[in-house]
Amino acid sequence: MTPKQDLFVREYLVDLSAPQAAKRAGYGGRSSAKLMRTPVVLAKIRQAQAERAANLAVSAERVLAEYARIAFANMADFADFGPDGLTLKDMAALTPEQTAVIAEVTETKTSRGGVVRFKLHDKLAALNALARHIGLAAPEKLALTDSTGADLPPPDPSEIARQIAFALRQGIEDRAGSDKEQNKKKRSDRD
Repeated sequence: MTPKQDLFVREYLVDLSAPQAAKRAGYGGRSSAKLMRTPVVLAKIRQAQAERAANLAVSAERVLAEYARIAFANMADFADFGPDGLTLKDMAALTPEQTAVIAEVTETKTSRGGVVRFKLHDKLAALNALARHIGLAAPEKLALTDSTGADLPPPDPSEIARQIAFALRQGIEDRAGSDKEQNKKKRSDRD
């Protein structure tokens, strides 16, 4: 790995933006796409991310559990609704798991009274993220690009079928040739 690639990796880990990291590391143009396909760069990024995860005790399961906590939070755990209006529950009575889903609590007091704003983290965003991670959501379309990062046209299904047929034919021919060689060797070993 070159020192410049190493700098790119360190810059990428700051904000996970390949174009910005390439720019900060002194690369020009569309270098970020090429860098993100360079095996040594990708390996270094994965290694650094694994080290970060280990240092923070972060695992995929822990992240998914947090998404689930937010996705399935219930406002009734935090407030009582009744004929007299809304009453927030005592924060001291909430579990750490419940307080983790609270995004905001603010109180504004005026001469005429006050307003309390109580907001949970985005439930729909958490449900969508959770669905993607466990395979409930349709996969996002992948964009095909060339080495410069320019979009490529979608592949032609008939061309894909032709290439698959060719690969299968080659595999069958290779296998047949290999079987013939093995049979020849067996016959010569017997003689």
